[in-house]
Amino acid sequence: MNKNSLLLITTALEKTWKSEQPVIFLGEWCRLYNRKHIWNKMNYKTIPWHWSDRAKLAKDCDYLDNLYETLLIKLTFKLNEVHKVNYDVRYWRIIIGTWLLTYIPVLWDRWESIRILGSLKNDMKTVVPNRTFNNFVPDNYNQSITIMTEDDKWNYFIYSKILKFQNHKNIKLIKCHIPFIDSFKSAQNFSDSFVYNLAIRVDKIIGKILRKTNSNFVLYKSYFPYKFLLKLFFKFRQFPRLYSEFEKQIIFDKNSNFIRPQFKEEHSKSNFENFLYSQIFNDMPKAYLEGYKKISKYCESLTSAKIIFTANAHFANEVFKNWAAKQVNAGAKLIISSHGGALSEEKSLLLYHEEKICDIKTVYYRESNPKYVKLTPNKLVRKINVKRDSEQITLVGLELPRYSYRAQTGPNSSLIIEEFNQKVSFINSLNKKNRDFLKIRPYSNRGWFTKERYSDLYGEKIISKNKSLFQDFSMSKLIVCSYPQTTFLEAMHSGIPTVLLYKKEYWELNKIFNELVAELEKVNIIFSDSKKAAKFVNNISGNPKIWWNTPEIIKAKKMFFHFCGSATDDPFSEWSNFFETIK
Repeated sequence: MNKNSLLLITTALEKTWKSEQPVIFLGEWCRLYNRKHIWNKMNYKTIPWHWSDRAKLAKDCDYLDNLYETLLIKLTFKLNEVHKVNYDVRYWRIIIGTWLLTYIPVLWDRWESIRILGSLKNDMKTVVPNRTFNNFVPDNYNQSITIMTEDDKWNYFIYSKILKFQNHKNIKLIKCHIPFIDSFKSAQNFSDSFVYNLAIRVDKIIGKILRKTNSNFVLYKSYFPYKFLLKLFFKFRQFPRLYSEFEKQIIFDKNSNFIRPQFKEEHSKSNFENFLYSQIFNDMPKAYLEGYKKISKYCESLTSAKIIFTANAHFANEVFKNWAAKQVNAGAKLIISSHGGALSEEKSLLLYHEEKICDIKTVYYRESNPKYVKLTPNKLVRKINVKRDSEQITLVGLELPRYSYRAQTGPNSSLIIEEFNQKVSFINSLNKKNRDFLKIRPYSNRGWFTKERYSDLYGEKIISKNKSLFQDFSMSKLIVCSYPQTTFLEAMHSGIPTVLLYKKEYWELNKIFNELVAELEKVNIIFSDSKKAAKFVNNISGNPKIWWNTPEIIKAKKMFFHFCGSATDDPFSEWSNFFETIK
């Protein structure tokens, strides 16, 4: 081993760094923006992210999808054995599917980063812990996602385990004592609204009264506005409910005698799969192992339903997933609504999860599938009162987690830096007047600090102070979206002139949208070139409505709504008739 070998740094944990020698960062996620005063002084180079190669992403998605289906079957047998139950694959897909579809790509991403680095043959050394940490066990899906995407400690240990497992001759492992605090905070969202909290209290009282009463419909996390939802409940002749019982925080026993199972009998020709088998029960949330029976027993006390409708509770709510899986097993219909979108992606490991667990899926967009029913978007696009003589141009930013957590389209992980640089190029190409009127609505910080990056470049005045997206919309004469999904759909429906500037090479869209995208590019609604987008904005910014109301744009907008979602004149009748038909 060369004495002058590079020091490999896998995460942003500075306790594992040594700044006095040349280093190689495994990825951009190692270099926190708010710590640039540290790493800027270092002699370093950074490895490009492996999924920058989009052909590799497509190939990996196919492999991981097949692996997921195989592993789900194995886990169905194993979890049935552990919990002494006899449920089918669909039952366990509802409960563990979204976690498993996230966990497998996470491990693969970390695995591939190390494997590719090891194949470079550079002499390297890296610091790994001198003892094993086995208590990094999340309670539920939300906590698991938080630690996988945000927690440097968890990622550091995973990289360390992979380094030991792969055992590259050119990477020397230096074992050191690294003091870590082994604890996690659950991600919980609480509303401070007095009206909401009052409604929850009332709902709990109604829930206790009706607890063992069978319901025709359970509409939970439906995305319907409250007034619309009330009308539906009255139409169904049911008490209006928020179903607060699904919000219950189940506390798991800390001193449980539960022994986690292992896949001791599983062996594969694939080293990665062997690593996956050895690791999965160490990382599986308690909700599926130690806490499963407690959640399951609680769900037995809840109401039954014939029809279940949700837009997002099937992702992360462990109580709801457990309850819904039992209801479906007993014959209930599960209806899932699209929870957003405009131009849907071509590649994503989660792409058809909903189709596999539901009986019917309500969608905004036009696509052929026997389970799909196209209806007015249940978010029911709001009417926005635009302020007269407004000069604001609103740029809606994008930020995704620092550590990759899904195999899907879009500028994930390190590619967010390229996405950010595209928007900087756009801003720099605007004329002075438009830049003075520009307001940026940054995405919530996911570890890349894009808000701070914009502020450092252009000053804090460029950052919008509005609390909601629709407040910014109401103050805008032009909206610039950064990604082709929900916000773009809402902007197009707002009636305010809108353009999309996105990293086209990282947004592999469903082929059904090829014709639409070509048309929107032709009429200057969609751009992938930042300078062309800025030039166009400079040209129309005097009065964007003149352009927005031309015949060719009106035609393109009609085409967009046809493909991506349009609202009928009477959406309540449309939705209520749909539910009556199902009933």
